[in-house]
Amino acid sequence: MMKDNGILRRILLAILLCLLILPYTQEKLLLFKETPLNGAITTVDKPLFSVSEWLEGTFQEKTESFLNQNFGFRTGLVRFNNQILYSIFNKAKAKDVIVGKESYLYESGYIDAINGINYLGDEIFAEKIRKIRLLSDTLSKMNKSLIIAIAPSKARFYTEYIPDNLLHISNQTNYNGFVKAAKDASLDIIDFGDYFIKSKDTSKYLLFPKLGTHWSVYGACLAEDSLIHYIERERHIDLRELQWSMDGVKRAYGTDYDIADGMNLLYRIRGPELAYPTLTYEKDSSKIQLKVVSIADSFYWMFMYNQIGEIFEKHQYWYYFNDIWPKSNDCQRENRVVADLDLRAEIVKNDVFIILNTESTVGGYGFGFIEAAYDLYYPVVK
Repeated sequence: MMKDNGILRRILLAILLCLLILPYTQEKLLLFKETPLNGAITTVDKPLFSVSEWLEGTFQEKTESFLNQNFGFRTGLVRFNNQILYSIFNKAKAKDVIVGKESYLYESGYIDAINGINYLGDEIFAEKIRKIRLLSDTLSKMNKSLIIAIAPSKARFYTEYIPDNLLHISNQTNYNGFVKAAKDASLDIIDFGDYFIKSKDTSKYLLFPKLGTHWSVYGACLAEDSLIHYIERERHIDLRELQWSMDGVKRAYGTDYDIADGMNLLYRIRGPELAYPTLTYEKDSSKIQLKVVSIADSFYWMFMYNQIGEIFEKHQYWYYFNDIWPKSNDCQRENRVVADLDLRAEIVKNDVFIILNTESTVGGYGFGFIEAAYDLYYPVVK
């Protein structure tokens, strides 16, 4: 019996040593391919030794941070831990992600928005719309158009899957305040949120994915088509046509799976299949083209993927009124931002300005563009 216990202890010790050595071996030799983690991952560089940092203790802290992020099998262990939390406790180990009923995924900011958290008040939106109205009139006199649009919210679209303890829908929300102020001022807006909800039960394909935060690829295509036709009606022109082809439905991927991707699980979450249209644009060069600037949040990326710029002579996407897309081929200008531009000159040389905010960002509608442009034409007299 004593001999058997000794053998067992040796076996257990050998297993323990292997478990201790394996991560180091994997880190140095990369014996197994590991799938990188998705999302905003902060890279920690290996610190360089210096006597001063050693004496101060900062070298040890930096080394600890580096080893914590770079040991072997780390990504697999992170995914394993995240899978346990999701599968057993219905929790997401990802920033601001909420797991709803039937595994519908949400970002908490959109739920906060429909609950009226951070509601700014009617007066704020009345003033915002006043500025938009005056700016729109000024641009119209310059033969330019200001298009005001609101993207839909998954939280408002799929309220039925939000956990009951997190759902406290309020009538006093930034979205309702903005829409009401626009209506009171007789300002035309494109409210995709209202359109999507009205189309929810009749749409042939899903307008929002179960496992992503943005409108579905199909929903974005509908919105893009509507936006193009709105510009045509607004300016009484004929633009190149957006042409569709449908190849049935597929399992969610890309932006339709973006929240789930960020959860870094071992296994894919099952969800309903979605439509993925193929878009092309007619090549008729005789059709009127425009110079367009779009100021928008991440919902506009789908239009960029769908190559909305193909119907315009020139198209710029001012992401959050900060980064300029598409990036220039000139390496020295690659990281241009809106702050580098002469805003007045940009307004003069472009024809259409599209602003698109989703409900969670409508409190800061325009991301500063409205105020900056308004101040150009209506400066404060001191």
